[in-house]
Amino acid sequence: MRKPSLICLTAVILLLFAIILLSCEKNYITQAPVEHVGDYDLLYIHAGGGWDDPLHSLKYSTKTGEVIDTIKTPYVIADLQFTKDGTKAVISIWEQKTGAPSVLAVNYPLMDTIGILEGIAGEKIYLSPDEQAVLACWGPTIAILSFPDLTPIFVDTIANYEGGFLTSNDSAFYLVSGVDSIFVIDYTDRQNVTITAQIIGSSSGGGTVPGPCAVDYVNERFILVSNYNNEKSYIHILNSNDLSLTQFLVVNRLYNGTPGIGPGSDKIYLKLSGQLGDYEHNYIDVYNIGSNTVQKYINFGDITFIGVPLPNQFEFSPDGEIMYVLMGSNQYYPFTVLGFDLDNG
Repeated sequence: MRKPSLICLTAVILLLFAIILLSCEKNYITQAPVEHVGDYDLLYIHAGGGWDDPLHSLKYSTKTGEVIDTIKTPYVIADLQFTKDGTKAVISIWEQKTGAPSVLAVNYPLMDTIGILEGIAGEKIYLSPDEQAVLACWGPTIAILSFPDLTPIFVDTIANYEGGFLTSNDSAFYLVSGVDSIFVIDYTDRQNVTITAQIIGSSSGGGTVPGPCAVDYVNERFILVSNYNNEKSYIHILNSNDLSLTQFLVVNRLYNGTPGIGPGSDKIYLKLSGQLGDYEHNYIDVYNIGSNTVQKYINFGDITFIGVPLPNQFEFSPDGEIMYVLMGSNQYYPFTVLGFDLDNG
């Protein structure tokens, strides 16, 4: 793990991948960014401000960790995804006071707004493998939008649990809590979008209730972690083109939250978050696809840092060498981020 001084530094680097937006028809921020060619920038959201004052967000360099700028904005940035070449990004935002949602597409690093769709946002947003579409999930709403113009392809109100893209052409998925199926949205024909259901299979017949999931686009894998009687976790590895089951493992631990997958990695990071105050039972385990085994990676009770020691979300550096873990909970917003060097542990 990194030295304490660097942990403090990275603790304010990454709440969400987010970038600065130049004013378009709306004044999304009050300050324009300085251009940094070839350098990804990150924002630490909610560094200050409040109801009657703009939110203060600190802008950092991903290369040096230094503060580049302090931004004032009336918008909460929920999620952001860069394109693979780093020249564009899609951002999901909410207006601070009214809660009005929007999705924006911008170029980078000039930050011109190249697409806006108001009335829809997502706590999580995803770019399709070919980067021609965006999926936004927010409560019961799931939306597929073309990228970068953000024209709606498919919008529906479903009691969805989680969603994302598959690696087969023009297809996305969503899960419904309590239903043992993966629902696949085929938007190959945008005038006739279809939805089909595929039952989640397992070698034991158990663990069919949907849970946290992620897609490994590089290796075309769909990772689904379901639970059974709140006692065991069932790790399903499926082909992300046809959803055929390729690996399966039962673990006597109850994982929660979206699994973490580094770029091109053969390892999947799984978090076990206990209750507030039960800090000795908050872990990250690592599942090795090659050996189909799980081992403990870190117990947060063994680490001293400022903040709530509940693992909330995973993010990875573009080279896959550093894993950032956002710490917090629904009751306490994740202000602290821990950085782990995955090469030396």
